Amino acid sequence: MNDALHELDVLVLATGYDTQAFFRPLRLTGENGHKIEDIWSERPVAFRTMTVPHMPNFFMVEGPFSPIGNVCAILTAELQVAHIIKLINIAIDQGVALAPREDAALALLDTYRDGARKTIWATGGCASWYQDAEGVPTLYPFPNQVFEAEMTAEPDLDEYVLTPIHVMASS
Repeated sequence: MNDALHELDVLVLATGYDTQAFFRPLRLTGENGHKIEDIWSERPVAFRTMTVPHMPNFFMVEGPFSPIGNVCAILTAELQVAHIIKLINIAIDQGVALAPREDAALALLDTYRDGARKTIWATGGCASWYQDAEGVPTLYPFPNQVFEAEMTAEPDLDEYVLTPIHVMASS
Protein backbone atom coordinates (compact mmCIF):
# COMPACT_ATOMS: atom_id res chain seq x y z
CA MET A 1 0.00 0.00 0.00
CA ASN A 2 1.05 3.54 -0.61
CA ASP A 3 1.14 5.53 2.64
CA ALA A 4 0.74 9.19 1.79
CA LEU A 5 0.31 12.26 3.94
CA HIS A 6 -2.78 14.25 3.00
CA GLU A 7 -3.14 17.74 4.42
CA LEU A 8 -6.75 18.79 4.83
CA ASP A 9 -8.93 21.17 6.75
CA VAL A 10 -11.84 18.82 7.43
CA LEU A 11 -12.47 15.14 6.81
CA VAL A 12 -15.99 13.74 7.16
CA LEU A 13 -16.55 9.98 7.14
CA ALA A 14 -19.81 8.10 7.47
CA THR A 15 -19.60 4.44 8.45
CA GLY A 16 -23.17 3.54 7.69
CA TYR A 17 -24.81 1.41 10.33
CA ASP A 18 -21.70 -0.19 11.84
CA THR A 19 -21.93 1.42 15.26
CA GLN A 20 -18.54 0.05 16.34
CA ALA A 21 -16.58 1.30 13.30
CA PHE A 22 -16.81 5.05 13.89
CA PHE A 23 -14.35 6.54 11.36
CA ARG A 24 -12.62 3.28 10.47
CA PRO A 25 -11.36 1.90 8.08
CA LEU A 26 -9.42 5.18 8.08
CA ARG A 27 -5.92 4.55 9.36
CA LEU A 28 -5.04 7.18 11.92
CA THR A 29 -1.54 7.62 13.36
CA GLY A 30 -0.94 10.00 16.26
CA GLU A 31 1.97 11.09 18.39
CA ASN A 32 5.00 8.81 18.57
CA GLY A 33 3.52 6.49 15.96
CA HIS A 34 0.48 5.43 18.03
CA LYS A 35 -2.08 3.87 15.70
CA ILE A 36 -5.82 3.96 16.30
CA GLU A 37 -6.13 0.23 15.58
CA ASP A 38 -3.72 -0.45 18.46
CA ILE A 39 -5.37 2.02 20.83
CA TRP A 40 -8.76 0.52 19.96
CA SER A 41 -7.63 -3.12 19.76
CA GLU A 42 -9.80 -4.09 22.74
CA ARG A 43 -12.57 -1.52 22.31
CA PRO A 44 -13.08 2.07 21.14
CA VAL A 45 -11.82 4.57 23.72
CA ALA A 46 -12.89 8.20 23.51
CA PHE A 47 -12.57 10.82 26.20
CA ARG A 48 -15.90 12.59 26.66
CA THR A 49 -16.92 10.85 23.41
CA MET A 50 -14.83 13.20 21.23
CA THR A 51 -11.05 12.83 21.71
CA VAL A 52 -8.63 9.91 21.79
CA PRO A 53 -5.44 9.50 23.84
CA HIS A 54 -2.24 9.92 21.79
CA MET A 55 -4.16 11.65 18.97
CA PRO A 56 -3.43 15.37 19.44
CA ASN A 57 -5.97 17.79 18.00
CA PHE A 58 -8.16 14.94 16.73
CA PHE A 59 -11.84 15.54 17.44
CA MET A 60 -14.91 13.53 16.48
CA VAL A 61 -18.64 13.97 16.74
CA GLU A 62 -20.89 11.04 17.70
CA GLY A 63 -17.84 9.01 18.78
CA PRO A 64 -17.75 6.07 21.19
CA PHE A 65 -20.24 6.38 24.04
CA SER A 66 -22.07 9.35 22.52
CA PRO A 67 -25.72 9.61 23.50
CA ILE A 68 -27.31 7.70 20.63
CA GLY A 69 -30.69 6.09 20.87
CA ASN A 70 -31.58 7.98 24.03
CA VAL A 71 -30.87 11.61 23.07
CA CYS A 72 -31.49 13.53 19.86
CA ALA A 73 -28.45 13.11 17.56
CA ILE A 74 -28.68 16.74 16.45
CA LEU A 75 -28.58 18.01 20.04
CA THR A 76 -25.69 15.66 20.79
CA ALA A 77 -23.73 16.89 17.78
CA GLU A 78 -24.40 20.54 18.60
CA LEU A 79 -23.20 20.09 22.18
CA GLN A 80 -20.12 18.18 21.05
CA VAL A 81 -19.20 20.72 18.39
CA ALA A 82 -19.52 23.56 20.93
CA HIS A 83 -17.19 21.68 23.30
CA ILE A 84 -14.74 20.91 20.48
CA ILE A 85 -14.67 24.61 19.59
CA LYS A 86 -13.68 25.36 23.19
CA LEU A 87 -10.82 22.85 22.89
CA ILE A 88 -9.71 24.25 19.53
CA ASN A 89 -9.70 27.78 20.96
CA ILE A 90 -7.53 26.63 23.86
CA ALA A 91 -5.14 24.95 21.40
CA ILE A 92 -4.93 28.13 19.32
CA ASP A 93 -4.66 30.54 22.26
CA GLN A 94 -1.96 28.49 23.99
CA GLY A 95 -0.16 27.32 20.85
CA VAL A 96 -0.53 23.68 21.81
CA ALA A 97 -1.80 20.40 20.50
CA LEU A 98 -3.99 18.60 23.00
CA ALA A 99 -5.04 15.04 23.59
CA PRO A 100 -6.72 13.48 26.60
CA ARG A 101 -4.50 11.80 29.17
CA GLU A 102 -4.74 8.05 28.75
CA ASP A 103 -5.52 7.47 32.44
CA ALA A 104 -8.32 10.06 32.36
CA ALA A 105 -9.81 8.49 29.22
CA LEU A 106 -9.68 4.96 30.62
CA ALA A 107 -11.19 6.02 33.96
CA LEU A 108 -14.08 7.76 32.20
CA LEU A 109 -14.51 4.75 29.90
CA ASP A 110 -14.87 2.53 32.97
CA THR A 111 -17.53 4.90 34.33
CA TYR A 112 -19.43 4.83 31.04
CA ARG A 113 -19.17 1.04 30.69
CA ASP A 114 -20.29 0.46 34.30
CA GLY A 115 -23.28 2.73 33.71
CA ALA A 116 -24.06 1.16 30.33
CA ARG A 117 -24.26 -2.31 31.88
CA LYS A 118 -27.30 -1.11 33.85
CA THR A 119 -29.23 0.30 30.88
CA ILE A 120 -32.12 -1.32 29.03
CA TRP A 121 -29.70 -2.05 26.16
CA ALA A 122 -27.75 -4.46 28.39
CA THR A 123 -30.39 -5.94 30.70
CA GLY A 124 -33.32 -8.27 30.31
CA GLY A 125 -31.92 -10.21 27.38
CA CYS A 126 -31.86 -7.30 24.97
CA ALA A 127 -29.51 -7.85 22.03
CA SER A 128 -28.89 -4.90 19.74
CA TRP A 129 -26.39 -3.22 17.47
CA TYR A 130 -25.57 -0.84 20.35
CA GLN A 131 -23.65 -3.63 22.09
CA ASP A 132 -19.96 -4.37 21.72
CA ALA A 133 -18.49 -7.90 21.55
CA GLU A 134 -18.89 -8.23 25.35
CA GLY A 135 -22.55 -7.19 25.28
CA VAL A 136 -21.84 -3.74 26.75
CA PRO A 137 -23.66 -0.95 24.94
CA THR A 138 -21.27 1.62 23.47
CA LEU A 139 -23.53 4.53 24.26
CA TYR A 140 -23.79 7.23 26.89
CA PRO A 141 -25.52 5.66 29.90
CA PHE A 142 -26.58 8.74 31.84
CA PRO A 143 -29.44 11.24 31.47
CA ASN A 144 -29.15 13.96 28.85
CA GLN A 145 -28.79 16.60 31.58
CA VAL A 146 -25.53 14.99 32.71
CA PHE A 147 -24.17 14.91 29.15
CA GLU A 148 -25.21 18.51 28.58
CA ALA A 149 -23.45 19.56 31.80
CA GLU A 150 -20.26 17.76 30.65
CA MET A 151 -20.36 19.44 27.25
CA THR A 152 -21.16 22.96 28.47
CA ALA A 153 -18.53 22.91 31.23
CA GLU A 154 -15.15 24.47 30.58
CA PRO A 155 -12.59 21.80 29.69
CA ASP A 156 -10.44 20.71 32.64
CA LEU A 157 -6.94 21.01 31.21
CA ASP A 158 -5.62 18.67 33.91
CA GLU A 159 -7.36 15.91 31.93
CA TYR A 160 -5.27 16.66 28.83
CA VAL A 161 -1.70 16.46 27.62
CA LEU A 162 -0.79 19.85 26.17
CA THR A 163 2.16 19.79 23.79
CA PRO A 164 3.58 23.07 22.47
CA ILE A 165 3.21 23.17 18.69
CA HIS A 166 6.91 24.01 18.18
CA VAL A 167 7.83 20.77 20.00
CA MET A 168 5.59 18.75 17.69
CA ALA A 169 7.01 20.45 14.59
CA SER A 170 10.57 19.53 15.56
CA SER A 171 9.74 15.87 16.28
